[in-house]
Amino acid sequence: MKRVALLTAISLLVLGCTTTDQSVEPNHIVKQQSTTEQKNNIEPRNNAVQTDTAVEVKPICSSPQDIKYRVFHSMYSDEQIAEKAYLKITANTSVPQFFQLMAIARKESIDIDTRDKGGDLGFIKIANFDKSFGTAVSHLPLKKLSHPIQSKFGWHLVWVSDALGIKTNQHCR
Repeated sequence: MKRVALLTAISLLVLGCTTTDQSVEPNHIVKQQSTTEQKNNIEPRNNAVQTDTAVEVKPICSSPQDIKYRVFHSMYSDEQIAEKAYLKITANTSVPQFFQLMAIARKESIDIDTRDKGGDLGFIKIANFDKSFGTAVSHLPLKKLSHPIQSKFGWHLVWVSDALGIKTNQHCR
């Protein structure tokens, strides 16, 4: 009982409350009503530490090199052919762009390794690809068709359907 009374008294002191009654019962609840004026006049205690801390907010802590991107593309020998394919896909609003890209990749892509798969590169790490291609992939929004992108292999229309390994602040260490 004395321990509860002591803890209650310490709590009251921490909160800035005082009591003249030496015996504080555990069931005794101190209610303090504050007006807005009183709340605005609160000052820190003498022993309180005041510091200004700069906080850098980082919504994503993953490096683009750590992320695996699911990429589909159609590759062309020059920019004009790639631009023509881009305009053809974006002009047709009756079929989703993703399906159009896959169909065009099967017919027109010069990448023989992915042509039969509708341009599917699978999940890739950008460090394993041409730098300009990897940079473009890491900056593309998900599920949006890119404008023509140049790499050392040719010109690409790219679709990033998914990204694995993105860590937000709550998952960073």
